[in-house]
Amino acid sequence: MTVAETSSGSREYKKIDIVSFLKEILYRLRSLWWVIIVTTLAAALLSYFASTTTYTPRYVAEATVSVRTASSTTTDSSTTAEQLGSIFPSILTSGALSNVVAADLGRGSVPGTIRFTNISGTNLLTISVTSGNPENAYKVLQSVIRNYPSVAQFVVGRTELTVIEDGGIPVDTGYATTIRGSVLRGALIGFVTGLVFLLIYALTFRTIRTEADLKRVLNVESLGSLPYIRKKKRRKSDREELNILYNRDQTGYIEAMRVIRTRVSRRMEGKKVLMVTSSVPSEGKSTVAANLAVSMARKGRRVILVDCDLRAPSQ
Repeated sequence: MTVAETSSGSREYKKIDIVSFLKEILYRLRSLWWVIIVTTLAAALLSYFASTTTYTPRYVAEATVSVRTASSTTTDSSTTAEQLGSIFPSILTSGALSNVVAADLGRGSVPGTIRFTNISGTNLLTISVTSGNPENAYKVLQSVIRNYPSVAQFVVGRTELTVIEDGGIPVDTGYATTIRGSVLRGALIGFVTGLVFLLIYALTFRTIRTEADLKRVLNVESLGSLPYIRKKKRRKSDREELNILYNRDQTGYIEAMRVIRTRVSRRMEGKKVLMVTSSVPSEGKSTVAANLAVSMARKGRRVILVDCDLRAPSQ
């Protein structure tokens, strides 16, 4: 329901015909489907170029190590691994490990981010280092493995780390995933944008859909309406135009033309000339004029049909 304010200042409520609105949306989708395709492709391309130009590679070097103390059982080692994983944030925050690793690499700071993960119920730790350079990530990882026991021994005592699995120098495996995700998000945004545009366009587009709209918008009385007839593909030798003389199967169209003929005849009492025209080409002027002339002739009137389209006559 929409609200319109009249000249007197009062509000007038008008109902929205949902069925007509949905038909208008479907019509716009059929005629402007390319808008959604263009917005989808444009947004996908923009996302692709934006992601490729701003993408920063992140390399993750990982290693799995086992933790053992000088004299420990498997249970003790598991407990030690869990303690190492839990105390790592405090050690890293204090800067002790970062300072040792930076000094070991001869740098002022650690060129990467270090993270520890304990494998629950075991004496295994996963150490991962993230950096923008693969060699730096691997060097930091090796330095952490060498120096972490000396830093942690003040908290959990003397420990020994044994490398179980070393991933080596990492490669950037996130590029394809990141770009693909960015393109898909961009395409979705473009699709939704195009669809919203069509919805707004259909909602705000002012057109005449019914005979009542013709009276309300143009203050013109409708003399009738013709049903839409879909033409079938025929041979070139067959007639393609719609004519009530030989299209006897189109009973609805013939009956609608009879109604228009009757109403037009009443309006033409005392007049001899009727002009059939339209605002744009290919709206059916020639078809309506020919069928109206045939229908009037069948009623007993003497009719002359003149095609005034001097450039492209069809009658």
